[in-house]
Amino acid sequence: MNQEDAFTIANEGRNSISSFCINSCAAKCCKFGSLLLQSENEISAIIDKERVYYTKKEIIKPTAQGNFTFTYEKNEGPCPKLTQDNLCSIHKNPNRPKICGDFPLFVFKGYVSIAREFCPASKEGLLDSYVERIKLLGFKEI
Repeated sequence: MNQEDAFTIANEGRNSISSFCINSCAAKCCKFGSLLLQSENEISAIIDKERVYYTKKEIIKPTAQGNFTFTYEKNEGPCPKLTQDNLCSIHKNPNRPKICGDFPLFVFKGYVSIAREFCPASKEGLLDSYVERIKLLGFKEI
């Protein structure tokens, strides 16, 4: 089982749907949902100086594991880093949350998982061939 090969295939899959995400899906994942923020750098990349506001409104909350969840809802607006033309304004920022870079195809410890229920590209099967390639490396789909 080669983790690096699995990461490479997953990245190929994510790259293959980027125009679909921007144009067809209109970045649905960035408009309604939540992020798992794993470090202070990730928190700062998303909320800049607005941490007090987001904490007070319970949009950002600590988890039992020591991370934070940042939940954005339709009434609060999309992810604050999503531009009007459905692009991520911090896409190239090294502190961008890991979950943003991994979505919708996750590879970890011998497993591959895909956000089929939430991601239109996944629902349409646009990533199925990449999942199959990763499974050929010995990863199990969950």
